[in-house]
Amino acid sequence: MSYNPQLTLHITPAKKAALENALQALHAAIEDLGVVTLSAQSVRHLQLINAKRLPYVQATVKTLAPTYPQLASLAIDQTRADELFDAMMILRELETKVAEATDRFKDLNYNTQHILYKYMADMYHASKRYQGDLPGADVVYRQLNELFGRTGVRKENPQQEQPPQ
Repeated sequence: MSYNPQLTLHITPAKKAALENALQALHAAIEDLGVVTLSAQSVRHLQLINAKRLPYVQATVKTLAPTYPQLASLAIDQTRADELFDAMMILRELETKVAEATDRFKDLNYNTQHILYKYMADMYHASKRYQGDLPGADVVYRQLNELFGRTGVRKENPQQEQPPQ
């Protein structure tokens, strides 16, 4: 779905707790499988199985090695290779589902952030327009002008922006 300027979002304590419990259950289920933590550097040195390699690996594990066991790797036995292949396929499927959930969280968050940014920008422009005419316009303008500055353009790097105290 595209950007929704009419989005309303009320996350009750019960909904937040349900989401947190689901995430904890997911983390626990992953830890039950085994804990492997790879650095970005170590991943660069691993031979991964992309879409091009997948049919070859599948044929090796499921057809060639059982048919020609005398040529199979001595580093990994056939049973382990078969289990690892099945696990890899399940992990790939689940990783896709987790990525979809992450994307949905991000989309909701980004939509919400944009609405709130526009809300703030509208208040800034109103305070600028009504300085000296409406109570509080000067206060609002001074605080928000630190972000918008004289040009009305937000700073280049929003991560470095500091909210007013």
